[in-house]
Amino acid sequence: MKICNKIAIVGMGLLGGSIGQALIARKLAGEVVGVVRRKEAVRDVMRCGAAHRATLDIADGVAGADIVILGVPVDQMEELSNTIVRSIRPDTVITDVGSVKGCVVGKLEKIFGSRGTFVGSHPMAGKEKGSIAHADPNLFDGAITIVTATRKTNQPAFQT
Repeated sequence: MKICNKIAIVGMGLLGGSIGQALIARKLAGEVVGVVRRKEAVRDVMRCGAAHRATLDIADGVAGADIVILGVPVDQMEELSNTIVRSIRPDTVITDVGSVKGCVVGKLEKIFGSRGTFVGSHPMAGKEKGSIAHADPNLFDGAITIVTATRKTNQPAFQT
């Protein structure tokens, strides 16, 4: 059951890679794009089937995405969001897999206040080993995900 045309995952470690594999296995998006920082990671993402396409170009990766998932460390999210806000559609839903929410939600809601909608989330899943080499399309099966709605949260974005 396809939920949207394009999902971009920025940061393809354990969580981002597992989300990508799950989306593809369940045919939930027409296209899953993985955005990475290193050339070797493009190959790794494709080898493990975590995206239909992987790119080093963040603007290209998020352009036209219905949903953007931030799978990077929390301390990188603000700077990264300031970069991608210029490349997303006005109706793009942005979420994250970071472990802390207060500072992330406050900052990212402001960044995406006029373009896109940020809805913070924290899946309670993981493994003792990180990296895309350990990605698992079933990592989130049965896991609880905390979704952080605020007074500013757009309800259709929250449902997505």
